[in-house]
Amino acid sequence: MSYHIYTTPGFILESRNVGEANKFFSVFTKELGLIGVTAQGVRLQKSKLRSHLNVFSEVVVSLVRGKEVWRLTSATGIRSFKEMQNYSLELSYLYARILLLLKRLLAGEEKNETLFILLGKSFDFARDAGLEGSEQQRFEEVLVVRILHNLGYIGSSKELTPFTESILWSMDILTIMTTVQKSAREAINKAFKESHL
Repeated sequence: MSYHIYTTPGFILESRNVGEANKFFSVFTKELGLIGVTAQGVRLQKSKLRSHLNVFSEVVVSLVRGKEVWRLTSATGIRSFKEMQNYSLELSYLYARILLLLKRLLAGEEKNETLFILLGKSFDFARDAGLEGSEQQRFEEVLVVRILHNLGYIGSSKELTPFTESILWSMDILTIMTTVQKSAREAINKAFKESHL
């Protein structure tokens, strides 16, 4: 029997040990949405995949559909949490907070290519712009607004339009956030409260 192999980029949001040598991963993928993936023997020292499959890593995974979960056949690293730490410790923690938030917000296998692209472009911008201090804070607030809007937790409003009408980034976007920070924080807190997050 032959199996169709799906290959897609994804962010590893969670992992846990299964049995003596296996692992289970929650992966937010571009093509399939949030999926559960098992990797056989990945905890063994001889496993070639183990270095690519760390929590908060961005990877390209190849998968086959199992009865209950997806099974991993290969993985290649794109961006690792350790690399982010080497670049900027503060930025790596911001990156981790965003992926942990996604883990809480996402449910089930539902493709959301726009959200996936938003994450990649956002992390690239933050790294390339060399954001520091208050810039990182404003960046995080804009990104959280965009994520919550994409998932339907924040509706359209005149003040938040500069952040919700596009997924493109610029330093001007961060400057705009300084003028509407109070409204943005209120919208974020309201969304968290109403969704019990």
